[in-house]
Amino acid sequence: MMTSQEHLETLRSLLKGFERESGDVVIGKMIPEFATLIVKLSEELDAAQRKVVRLTWALFWLTAVLLGIGAVQLFVTIHPPQAQVPGPTSQKAETNAHSTTKK
Repeated sequence: MMTSQEHLETLRSLLKGFERESGDVVIGKMIPEFATLIVKLSEELDAAQRKVVRLTWALFWLTAVLLGIGAVQLFVTIHPPQAQVPGPTSQKAETNAHSTTKK
C-alpha cells in the first residue's frame, strides 16, 4: 500500500504532465489540493475501519463470555447441587448407638 507521500508525489508528476498538456494553471492548482484531501480522508477512514473491526471482535468475545456465564447459571438453576444426606449406613450406626444406650 502506498503512503500518502507516495500518492502526493505521483499526483504532482501527473499535475506537471497535465499543465503541459492543457496549459490551465487553475485546475492544475486545484487537483493536488483535492487529491490531498482524498488521501487524508482515506487514511482517516482506514483508521476508523480498523477501530470498528477491533470493537466488533471485542463485542463478539464479550457476547461469547456472557453466553458461557448464562449457560452455567441455567445449568445450576435446573440442576441444583444436592445436599449431602446421610447414607443408610450412617443411619444404622446411629440407630445401633441409640439402641445400645437405652438398654
